[in-house]
Amino acid sequence: MGIIVVVAIILLLVIAVGTWYYSRQRRTKQLQEDFGPEYERALRQSDRDKGAAERELEERQKRVEQLDLRNLTPDDRRQFAAKWRRRRLISWMSPRQQSARLTRW
Repeated sequence: MGIIVVVAIILLLVIAVGTWYYSRQRRTKQLQEDFGPEYERALRQSDRDKGAAERELEERQKRVEQLDLRNLTPDDRRQFAAKWRRRRLISWMSPRQQSARLTRW
């Protein structure tokens, strides 16, 4: 009876470690697919600490999920693009010129 218990415990440990390893691999693969080149950038910024990089990316995912993101209508998109172009045009001006120009818009 003692040998059966030992074998069962060892088997349970092997299954637990295998499950843990598989879930880590799936997590890594999913983050790589979701973030693309950003995954490698996060890894470099964390000094190749995979755990820290993946925690950071998961925190980003959670923050984004909490945002109320929606697609812009074609009209909203045109308005936004026009405002963005105007602001980029004046970015080379002095602060005083920028202020005067922005208050008119």
